[in-house]
Amino acid sequence: MSEPGAPPPEPVRSPPAAPDGAERLRAIGAQTAGVAHDVNNLLTGIDAAAALALDRPGLDAETRADLAEIREAVARGATLVRTLLATGARPARPPRPRLLDPVLAAATGLIRRLLPPSVRFVQRLDAPGCRVRVDPDRLHHALLNLAINARDALPAGGTVSLRSAALVLLAPFPAMPPPARSELVPPGRYALVTLRDSGPGLTPEVAARVFTPFFSTKADGSGLGLARVRDSLREAGGYLALGGRPGHGLVARLFLPLADAPPPPDPAAVWLVEDEPTLRRLVQRALRAGGWRVRAAESAEAALAAIGPATPAPAVLLCDLSLPGMDGLALLRALRRRWPDLPAVLTSGYDQAPLPPRTVFLRKPFALAELAEAVRRLAGGAEAGPVQVGSTRVGF
Repeated sequence: MSEPGAPPPEPVRSPPAAPDGAERLRAIGAQTAGVAHDVNNLLTGIDAAAALALDRPGLDAETRADLAEIREAVARGATLVRTLLATGARPARPPRPRLLDPVLAAATGLIRRLLPPSVRFVQRLDAPGCRVRVDPDRLHHALLNLAINARDALPAGGTVSLRSAALVLLAPFPAMPPPARSELVPPGRYALVTLRDSGPGLTPEVAARVFTPFFSTKADGSGLGLARVRDSLREAGGYLALGGRPGHGLVARLFLPLADAPPPPDPAAVWLVEDEPTLRRLVQRALRAGGWRVRAAESAEAALAAIGPATPAPAVLLCDLSLPGMDGLALLRALRRRWPDLPAVLTSGYDQAPLPPRTVFLRKPFALAELAEAVRRLAGGAEAGPVQVGSTRVGF
């Protein structure tokens, strides 16, 4: 109780809490972005100076080689800046499928330069044809972190190996060796990237904390490496698993889900989306009479629901713009996220302008001959430029 009229007591303030791992990562990301801007400016100046010097006549071969090495070092520095910026950043869209082995091959030069002469580097890339949805800079960043850990584990020298292979995992695989508790890599088809070193391996004590943000066995270490590698792989739908017994080296396995190649387009298929039943039936009959395979739907939602993982792209989409629910333009945008070059015939009782690329607009009522000509032109890959089909307006 305080005395009447006395000022209220000062509230007891707890000491400020130490920032947690997420706050520290956000702070590091903000600082890195600012530093990266300045470093990129420096790299641009260095590269420009080296390029101008290379243009000077009369340079001897040794000087030219030195200047070329400077430009190569600038390119490596730019790659490192991009990988640093990947810490704390998320991709704006899923990466496109790409062959894995060329991405790994591009990282081996950086890995070799990280390792001292006392560490032998062995590479074996055995995943030809394996496509994965991975951002190359993020994968390089993950591999560099693993290579740095391997280098630090081999102060007296040793061996680091990088290997890729296709894998069909039939049973769940633990991400950490027992007795550590860990997530399980689910069964599936993967491209497996393995980085192995001949160092002291993984003790149970380290295994229990190795993915804790900012945990490190080194007094001056940041502890960001393995936690960030795991997070990068999770963003790509992949997994990081660590293995190896004490005294027998560390094995880091990167499980990247295979991205199946999309089936080739069906050159004889037309997708018809029209909500008016009579018109839908008549157009379907006319197209089939012209030799087309027609898949018909009464709404955009029904058309999207019929698409499966192995559904090939049609030759042409034929769609009413004034559909109930999702309209025709929204449907076209949704389909082009999967098939960016999908051509479309768009119909409406109203004028429609401007036209999206690779589209033909037919104003109702239209003649079936006009419709057939528009479909034929689009399916045949008509060249860009204004094209007149009967009385219709066409845009490419």
